[in-house]
Amino acid sequence: MVDIDRLEPTSAAFARQLLRTQPWLRAHARVEDLPGRDQGFLVLSVPSPSRRPGVLTVDTGESGRISVSWGRFSAEFDAPPNAGRSTQLDAALDLVEDVLSDRVALYVLTRDGRWSESGTAYDERDEQALCRKLAPGIRIELFSWEGTRDHVLTGDDLAREQA
Repeated sequence: MVDIDRLEPTSAAFARQLLRTQPWLRAHARVEDLPGRDQGFLVLSVPSPSRRPGVLTVDTGESGRISVSWGRFSAEFDAPPNAGRSTQLDAALDLVEDVLSDRVALYVLTRDGRWSESGTAYDERDEQALCRKLAPGIRIELFSWEGTRDHVLTGDDLAREQA
């Protein structure tokens, strides 16, 4: 059980809003102790139904920041307490909810086998923009929560098609 009152401010704000709209996530949430403090931070670990690429993890352990990762995808959000309009708390909540409801595909772009960038693809227009990045040695892996939008684009395939 997640004791929201024990969480530091950013963790508490995130947990309060996310668990209000997604109460089933309580089963995947835990509180980790902050060293030397009476407060803790939230860690959410949700296994993917498609088992690829593993567990979606949300970690609020760095003060004022929210980290979302899944496989080789990662995103960081600044959400300091009392930041008013400059906080990215809502963006972090939106991403987690969009991933879990399968409204977004995430992508990882590698160049010659090395991680280069990761991001989101909400629709066909976003995927078309990714295709413009293709060149020899480029590989883009897209993956979604339910696995319905999983596929790989490679610059090598594009070069062969154009030859």
